[in-house]
Amino acid sequence: MATIDLKFNSINKSLQVGDIAFYIGTSTSGLYKVSSGTGKKIGVVRAINQSTNTITVDISDVEASPTTNDYYYFVKSTIANYSGLTGYYAEIKFTNNKTSEAELFSIGSEVVESSK
Repeated sequence: MATIDLKFNSINKSLQVGDIAFYIGTSTSGLYKVSSGTGKKIGVVRAINQSTNTITVDISDVEASPTTNDYYYFVKSTIANYSGLTGYYAEIKFTNNKTSEAELFSIGSEVVESSK
């Protein structure tokens, strides 16, 4: 199995082993980076090292080689993240870290009953 190590300044906290990594080419237009083309699959994330900000990706099915200037993103695995919350009860705590009053208008969730 061929792998590639990708090093970043920081790693998104939502990234998990099993997610699928992609990249898209970019070019600079003034102060902004502009995407060019369509996203290309790199492969499945096999390891995440938070201390070195490095992820290891299985590149057995890579479509092309990413470069340093590309934009990287990931897609959650539908196998591991198929449903919402499971169970009968939920405990939620909301905290307002500001000194001013905050108003909460709505809360929503998708809940899947774990058993009947």
